[in-house]
Amino acid sequence: MTSFDPFSLKNKVILISGASSGIGKGIAIACAKLGATIVGIGRNQNKLDSLSQELETISDKNHFIVSYDVTDYAGLSALISEVVTKCGKINGFVHSAGIANNCPLKISDNTVYERTFDINTISAFEISRLLSLKKNCGENASFVFVASVSALKGEPGLIAYSASKGALISGCRSLAAELAGKKIRVNCVVPGQITDTEMGKYQAETLDAESYQKLANSHPLGFGKVENIVGPVIFLLSEAASWVTGSALVVDGGYTL
Repeated sequence: MTSFDPFSLKNKVILISGASSGIGKGIAIACAKLGATIVGIGRNQNKLDSLSQELETISDKNHFIVSYDVTDYAGLSALISEVVTKCGKINGFVHSAGIANNCPLKISDNTVYERTFDINTISAFEISRLLSLKKNCGENASFVFVASVSALKGEPGLIAYSASKGALISGCRSLAAELAGKKIRVNCVVPGQITDTEMGKYQAETLDAESYQKLANSHPLGFGKVENIVGPVIFLLSEAASWVTGSALVVDGGYTL
């Protein structure tokens, strides 16, 4: 008798936005190691080529890695149709694409809010809409949005970013309620400060020593790394979380205590 592994992603097709670097790349590699076929979307072709090469060393699956702007809504339907034709129906979706901007209110305007929401929030919902269609969606699918503790704890200069991530969490709950009838689960993972991403490295370089130490002290378990977020996302994608939907799983080293 073959033993059942609730965390296995064998024979599943997982679509990951923002897969070229950071959390998205970490999730793509981990999913491949657990047997999934990866559909990776990003904008940096060189980084995507690097991801493709790394995935080839992990498995001989027919991974599909493509450079695409997730806010190009007009072309998303055709792209997903191509993915389904080449890889099969989608069993999991991770929205890791995102943009962060430290922009105080006095210099924020509608273009800042619109661009931030387009990438962080609206694209997640639009991809979810297309993936939820019967022709594109595999059985017992799981959608996971990468939000941020900035949605839960206010910080100066992060109005657009915080609002977009808060909307992602709120929208997740409504999507979970609406898509439950289709056996699609929708959840968020809510990371704290991650040091080995471009955003984390930027903060380390731009904050003065005192401010950075204060931020470090506010994480009782210390700063996080990409690997700390990968595990919770794998859980939410897998059958181990088959009774979990509409949740916002906070993974922040105690920052929001």
